[in-house]
Amino acid sequence: MSLFNLAAAAAISAAQRATNVTVELRRGELSTSDVPVAIGSSKVEIQTAESFVVEEESRDYLIKRADYRFDDEAVEPLDGDQIVETNGDTVAIYELLPLGQDPSKRFWDRGRTVWRCHTKLVSETVA
Repeated sequence: MSLFNLAAAAAISAAQRATNVTVELRRGELSTSDVPVAIGSSKVEIQTAESFVVEEESRDYLIKRADYRFDDEAVEPLDGDQIVETNGDTVAIYELLPLGQDPSKRFWDRGRTVWRCHTKLVSETVA
């Protein structure tokens, strides 16, 4: 593993420890719980057909490639996958969606060990 890859792995691990957030991944009937993540955001400016500039923002989840799993198998994130984040009594469901011209996911690091998943809030409930 290169020095850069080691530094990236250390950075994502430190961010996950700092936020101490775990989520549930969902794809159809499949789900995986207690997935450690780091949370970020992305912004892009998009020009509409009417020449207006609109800013879009996503909530991004950084998830280690080995942790993005269903049925004990590491898989590639897909558009429409859901990330369920519970914070106290609030349950927020985010869906992987493209951000402007960017795909819903990409690798965060050169070593391709961490996914950066762009999401939008689709549901939020308070118990």
